[in-house]
Amino acid sequence: MTDSNGIIKSIEKGKERKRKKKYDSHKSFIKKSLKKELPDFGIENGALVILNDLIDAQLALIANKSSELARHNGAVTLSPVHVTSCLDIIYPAGMAEYLKRCAEEAKTKYLSTVPVKKEVVVKS
Repeated sequence: MTDSNGIIKSIEKGKERKRKKKYDSHKSFIKKSLKKELPDFGIENGALVILNDLIDAQLALIANKSSELARHNGAVTLSPVHVTSCLDIIYPAGMAEYLKRCAEEAKTKYLSTVPVKKEVVVKS
């Protein structure tokens, strides 16, 4: 049971506790990437907030444009082709090529972790 302030009330004990707010953030990814490239370099919290907002905005832009492309082509499902085509539209040529290479690497990494479904052959 919750009230308007987001406080969860325990029915059997009668105690109140605050609900932890969920916040999607790319801060840990930014910190890991920075430490990987520049190990002795730090980053302030304000800069992390700015980078997080920038990444959120770019991801939203890519998602919106690629879904528009999918709808324009009459597709029901968003495919990697729509996303890579969207990158060509949004970004300059050199950056789009770099982002497409990164997307291809991410796709191969994902496909290598997904278990392969074995086909069952039914003999008649």
